[in-house]
Amino acid sequence: MPGRIRNLLIEFTAIRDALAQVFEGLSLELPEPTIIKSLSALKRYEDALDALVCARVGVECRAGRTVALGGDDTAIWCPGDVV
Repeated sequence: MPGRIRNLLIEFTAIRDALAQVFEGLSLELPEPTIIKSLSALKRYEDALDALVCARVGVECRAGRTVALGGDDTAIWCPGDVV
């Protein structure tokens, strides 16, 4: 499990760093992998990143800068500059 925790934190860091390019002053400290004892301990960080991603998409959608990816029945809306 430590490898999985480390890999998740690498991805969380990449997402946080990308969001910091959009949200000025973003400060979300992520823990060191060595202090995380279970995957459930990462849930609060995942939730925080999810909320920030949703906020980014909402801002972009409101400004008319999103692209729908999907089919006739479903779509995921993404900021146009990341597609």
